Amino acid sequence: MSDSFTNADYPGLYQTADSESTASQGAYFRCLSWFLILLVLGSMANLIAGDSSPGAFMAALLFFGSLLSSGLIAWKRYDRTWYSARAVAESVKTITWRYAMRAEPYHHTDDQQATEQFLAVLNEILQENQHVTKELCDESASSDAVSTRMMELRALPIQDRLEFYMKERVEEQGGWYLRKARHNKRGGAKWFIAVVALNALAIACAVLRAAHSHWTYIPTNVLAVAAASAVSWLHAKRFTELSTSYALTAHEINIGRTRAEMVQSEADLSQFVSNTENAFSREHTQWAAKRDPRCRTR
Repeated sequence: MSDSFTNADYPGLYQTADSESTASQGAYFRCLSWFLILLVLGSMANLIAGDSSPGAFMAALLFFGSLLSSGLIAWKRYDRTWYSARAVAESVKTITWRYAMRAEPYHHTDDQQATEQFLAVLNEILQENQHVTKELCDESASSDAVSTRMMELRALPIQDRLEFYMKERVEEQGGWYLRKARHNKRGGAKWFIAVVALNALAIACAVLRAAHSHWTYIPTNVLAVAAASAVSWLHAKRFTELSTSYALTAHEINIGRTRAEMVQSEADLSQFVSNTENAFSREHTQWAAKRDPRCRTR
């Protein structure tokens, strides 16, 4: 049996939702970045153009491109698909680990009964999130809802299951949350400095313009647009919010690790897995609810 748990071992619904979420997130930020970049370039072209008709035409084209990018964001709603698909993926991931570890509510000794209950919950997730699941179309949708790997894990002795869960779920997720918390903290600091710097330069240019009104090419407006664009990007990425949320979850996971040493029975393992998965679920449930109230997570 393999020593790892890959995406292919999850139900097809997870694979499809995860793929759609990643693709929609990338499309959203690409459109947003083009919108902001073209907006700044248009402001710059407009400044340089002066009385030049070709320059003014170029500025108009850049602004039109920016308008198209914003229209695409509003029309396709990549952000909603990203949020909703991620909520579905994380819900499926959570119940998958509960099932594979024989944790509540899939702690039945009768595997058939547990499997039927798992499939019922999987179907509930599918039905409760039809606003996004109806858009999911991928080859992985044909994958088994209960993989061979999941069944193999259920059959392992309790200590083997615990060790596998600690390595492939707890440590993997703990490391992910910690890396993301640090990444967002650094990103937030960098973009905050950029906003302050751009605003300071805009103020300096405004002062120069007041002192030398005959100077034509002072980029006050360009810097102001760039500063506003940086603020928009900072808000869209939610660096501070995510850094705090991820760091809190990472600490919860770290504290929960000590409880693994106290696991001696099936009931202990079930409780440990339930508590750990609740910590994961709480973070992504709050994340999804803030972005799309239609999301139904578990």
